[in-house]
Amino acid sequence: MKITKRQLKRIIKEELKAVLKKKPKDKECSSEVDPYERALEAPLAEDELYEKKLTSKARKSLSSSTFVFPKERKFPIPDESHARNALSRANQYSSAPKWYDGSLESLVKRVASAVHKKFPGIETTEKSSKPGKG
Repeated sequence: MKITKRQLKRIIKEELKAVLKKKPKDKECSSEVDPYERALEAPLAEDELYEKKLTSKARKSLSSSTFVFPKERKFPIPDESHARNALSRANQYSSAPKWYDGSLESLVKRVASAVHKKFPGIETTEKSSKPGKG
């Protein structure tokens, strides 16, 4: 089972709250800032909580190396969520797109290869590496 960053941070926050509830507080040390409480109150950047949506302006500003097919600027993979999406979208084709010269199988393999090269932690099943599954 894989856990996203968002889920992991939620779990850690819940565990810290549980630890704080169990920890006895000394009245003498109340003026000191507890590092556990500081960690709970620290603001998290929004991009750490949620995966960003790729706007058209942001897509245009991406370097060509961010795309699986840089010439056509198809299948952007700037982060893991977009990489997973690229794998899904490649598998949704029922035949090779007009802009691609190869076969549908080679398109899916090329997308999968680029995703695994950039994000080795993303795993796929044998079924998902076959085009046209859904």
